[in-house]
Amino acid sequence: MKVRFEVHRPQGGHWYYQLVVADNQVLLRSEAHKTFASCTRGIESCREHSPYDRFYSRSVEEPGFTFRLRASNNKTISQGPECSSAEEREKIIGIVKRYASAAQIAEVK
Repeated sequence: MKVRFEVHRPQGGHWYYQLVVADNQVLLRSEAHKTFASCTRGIESCREHSPYDRFYSRSVEEPGFTFRLRASNNKTISQGPECSSAEEREKIIGIVKRYASAAQIAEVK
C-alpha cells in the first residue's frame, strides 16, 4: 500500500502535514507548525510512535468515532479523520500502524 506524508503551507500560513494513501484518503492530520523544521520533527515523532497501540487515544464525538496519535509525553502529534464506526476507525489505525513509520515525505505546492 502506498502511503505518504504530504507537507502543506497555505499561502503565508503555518506548516501542516497529513498522512495519505494512494487514493488521497487522509489518515492523519497534524496541528499547525510555525516552521518547516517543526513540521518535519512532527513527522518524525509520528513515525516513531505510530507502530504502538499505547500511543493511540480513541473517542466517540458527535457525530462519529475519532482517534489521536500521542507522543510519550501524552501530547497530541496528529489526529485521524472522523469515522462512521469503531470498525472503520480501527481499520485506519491499523493502516497507520503498519505503514506510517516508513512513509516518504512529499511537499505539496
